[in-house]
Amino acid sequence: MPTLLFISPSAYPLGGVATWMGYLARGLPERGWNVVVGLVSGTHHDVAAYLREHHDFSSVEISNRTGSYEGRIRALVDTLSATRPDIVLGVNIADVYEAVSRVRLDGSLPELRCVMTNHGIQPDLFEDVARECARIDAIACSNKLAVEIARQCGASTERLFYVPYGVPQARERALNSSEGASDCVRIAYVGRLEQWQKRVLDLAPICDALEAREIMFLLTIAGTGPDEPALREALKHHSAAGRVKWLGAVAADDVAHEVYADADILLNLSLWETGPIVIWEAMSHGVAVLSTRYIGSGREGALVDRVNCCLFDIGDTDAAATLIAEVSNRQVREALVEAGLQLVESRYSVDASVTAWHEALQSVLRLPVVQSFSTPTTSTNGRLDRVFGAQFAETIRRIARRSFVHTEAGGEWPHSLGGRPLGDPAFWEMASRVDTRSAQ
Repeated sequence: MPTLLFISPSAYPLGGVATWMGYLARGLPERGWNVVVGLVSGTHHDVAAYLREHHDFSSVEISNRTGSYEGRIRALVDTLSATRPDIVLGVNIADVYEAVSRVRLDGSLPELRCVMTNHGIQPDLFEDVARECARIDAIACSNKLAVEIARQCGASTERLFYVPYGVPQARERALNSSEGASDCVRIAYVGRLEQWQKRVLDLAPICDALEAREIMFLLTIAGTGPDEPALREALKHHSAAGRVKWLGAVAADDVAHEVYADADILLNLSLWETGPIVIWEAMSHGVAVLSTRYIGSGREGALVDRVNCCLFDIGDTDAAATLIAEVSNRQVREALVEAGLQLVESRYSVDASVTAWHEALQSVLRLPVVQSFSTPTTSTNGRLDRVFGAQFAETIRRIARRSFVHTEAGGEWPHSLGGRPLGDPAFWEMASRVDTRSAQ
């Protein structure tokens, strides 16, 4: 039985990536895999809190006592040496690839396969693809646009895999949830309260436009994030009028009965997505979907306007309000719901996703291990590194019990090592062009 080791952050137990990893950790053992989830820990990564949400799989904690770059690599190497996996999957932990190179170079795990999992469409993530594709065995993407961009970054076709997200099927409950009528259209937003990708501040002008049209609505917001204070301020008029319901963070197992059971419409406002899981979940539970034409939706080819959802341009809040008014009609909504259920059943079920991953990982085992290994990289984290070198300085830190203080999760355990800014216009122009070209 081959052993599969995930290496993942523990800072985001309620996100879509955590949901994905959870169902794979439960589903792949049924197909003959021994699965271990390695969770990095630290000031901003609470393994205990993560395991309170996801506790039905085997896990190990990966601790970096010094907070340095070299400390991260050593912690990962120790975990690889202890678990001795056949395949390791990097899940938004960029240092995995250097750690794998080290255990290959020292001969302790020469046959270890390494897979990069890509969960985003961002310039820094594809910098990582371009830098690492020569020394990792495969790249697995949950979105067809991400596959194509990875190919353009130098990843070879035979080592690229498309493995979409999946959600549990709930057809019987979904059909029941559409019964009943109300003059008030019930809108749900589920996800991180963040502006750059999720564009949550677009909720305010949408609510303003609905009020101006004298459309009765209740907006339920499930999630937390860095832009929650700004969103609360922007929606304070509607909150005071009882038109906004704030749920805060909702566990994945509770979203169905706390949100979808009382929703007519799911609203997605994103700039880009590689799923999103939330859309497939909503469809599975009989909720009509209104979404932006986000970057990642074109090449994927799943969302069809006015067939299984309704689409509007990114940032076009007036169009979103108009569509909400249209979809408040029950007959219109039920047609979208039925087509959405069919889409999830045919392409985005948990079983289909687990099967796709099982087949991809079997293919990775059949591929020869890549032979292009870098020599261990060095990185300075302060004066000790500059004076003594990174590896000896790390030993000094451990003996002296010295550690770096990080202000956020991505500094403590970086999600990528790329330096291109998120707003890099050249990247977004390319991504939009490639995605739109496929959709035409």
